[in-house]
Amino acid sequence: MSDKQGIASLLSGDETLKARIYAKLTAATKETELAAHYPDKGDRKRVRRRALIIGALEAIFEHQLAGGDDDISVEGEKTPLAELADAMRDFIHDTERLDNGHSAELVAAPVGRETIDGFKTITASRKTMIIWLAVAHLWKQGISEEFPTQGALLNAAAASLKRTAKSLKTELHEIRNHGVNNAEERKHFKSIVSFAESLAVDGDPRKSAFNLLLPIARAISSDQILKPASASKS
Repeated sequence: MSDKQGIASLLSGDETLKARIYAKLTAATKETELAAHYPDKGDRKRVRRRALIIGALEAIFEHQLAGGDDDISVEGEKTPLAELADAMRDFIHDTERLDNGHSAELVAAPVGRETIDGFKTITASRKTMIIWLAVAHLWKQGISEEFPTQGALLNAAAASLKRTAKSLKTELHEIRNHGVNNAEERKHFKSIVSFAESLAVDGDPRKSAFNLLLPIARAISSDQILKPASASKS
């Protein structure tokens, strides 16, 4: 599987894989269809999101097989693609258990608490915030008509994250300048920025790192239809 496949290709323009993934995601059971089995909204969201992950993985493997590339092993050793296939099977197994109220046994099972460094753990809410910080970091003058200033972007992000723009501006300054004590958060921030920059296409504003990452930030936020907030100076 080339570097332009998988989730990266969904952003970088592989229309065949994009169509496969979109078809799988569209076919996944909707939250409204799960209501009869799962009265709790949080349960429905978790079941739905696990189904989306499985759908995306299935699309990647179907795309790979359709291309005639069966890069599963090299001289008896498993390739990363083969390992991913194993991981998908484990995830499907665990998903069936989780969706039926049982604990995960394989890939989704937690590691022993005594074996981990809790300081390395980044909460889901912090990860969402860090993606928005990466978007703000990648903002440049003239890159977005929707957000003419970085301040306008931070205002919109703050509304989505239920924080203040001032606090996000402080977080951005600290994570840029190593003011954040948690090294894992700085590493996560840098990896997101590098990922977006690696997919950017020079000379095409629509495929700038900022415009590639912004939809991801919106998609994982609770407020998925962000409207630009009033502009303020960054």
